[in-house]
Amino acid sequence: MGLPSKLRTWRSAVQERRAPRHSSVTCDESGVTQTAASTKSQQQVRLAWEQITAVYAYKRDCWTVDQISLILGDDDRRTWIEVTEEDEGYQSLVGELPRHLPGCQAMAEWWPNVAFPPFETNKTNLYSRPV
Repeated sequence: MGLPSKLRTWRSAVQERRAPRHSSVTCDESGVTQTAASTKSQQQVRLAWEQITAVYAYKRDCWTVDQISLILGDDDRRTWIEVTEEDEGYQSLVGELPRHLPGCQAMAEWWPNVAFPPFETNKTNLYSRPV
């Protein structure tokens, strides 16, 4: 591969990383599906409710504002979904978690601990599957 080809490949990779990504999450009676799409590709991750072994909330400092995110997944399969408050379906997911994962904290319980103080990560465990 010559230098011009290498440069085109590198430029395409950089543009793909910078391309706007749209992420959405949907919930149904059997589980959670996250769809992440960029201008060139689309990826889906699916977790059944019974596969989810842990749920965490945390906050990312984005300079002038904070962004609250949820991470849920399966420790055994090492499959994880990260959903930010800007993602389509976030509010629905937050409402469905306690309904499908007994013992998972409701938003009213965890949100103040994650949101305050501002600009701190405040990682909080919302759910751990009983052993």
